[in-house]
Amino acid sequence: MTLWDLVLAFFRRWPVLLVGALITCTCGGLATRDNGVYWTRTQVILLAPKEWYPNKLEVSPWEVTKATGVVVKRVVGAGSRIKYASPEATMIGTSNVRDGTWIRQEDNGGQWSVGLTSPVIIVEAVGPTPERAQELQQVAANLIAHNLAQLQRDWGVNPKLWITSTVAPAPAVIYHVTGSKPRALGMTALLGVGITLGFVLALEYRVRRRAETDADAPESEFVILDDAAGAPVTN
Repeated sequence: MTLWDLVLAFFRRWPVLLVGALITCTCGGLATRDNGVYWTRTQVILLAPKEWYPNKLEVSPWEVTKATGVVVKRVVGAGSRIKYASPEATMIGTSNVRDGTWIRQEDNGGQWSVGLTSPVIIVEAVGPTPERAQELQQVAANLIAHNLAQLQRDWGVNPKLWITSTVAPAPAVIYHVTGSKPRALGMTALLGVGITLGFVLALEYRVRRRAETDADAPESEFVILDDAAGAPVTN
């Protein structure tokens, strides 16, 4: 198909172009109307007891780190988790969550190994409003503190020797994260033009194939009755 054939195909399929343009413009408007989300990232740090006595969950600084892993499993479950190359990866760039939390233990081992070397739990929260993001962050921090206390209570640890938790920074810093409207509009236009062009070409290909099939089909024989003689004549 030459360029001129393509132009003629566009003229013939102008209803398809019109529908494609309307859908593309609508999607572009929706993409640029997105107001973004509000995101916060805090750390829940587990602290060793002030008085250093035998504690079933805490005997050395390393034991605090192990207790951190136990608490995280109680909060989020013991299933498999996605590992990233950097512990600084955020839920904004790695997930499609717009209202929720991401709780995990700080892992400095990279993507292919485990490096749980500090008693730090990373808590990220994202929501449609600053109030919602702050609420989710506070709920997550309270849930971690509750599970930590319940774990030590189940083990029969003296409350004076409990591992405690603190949130840093407190209060949490909330950021307004928005996408790039020019990029969203450009990508929407590119996808719309590509899909519309592909649809027009598919219709043209289908019509041409049908025409070629009809042209290559052999002529069928049919019988004409001679009214006068009553004898069949085959063409």
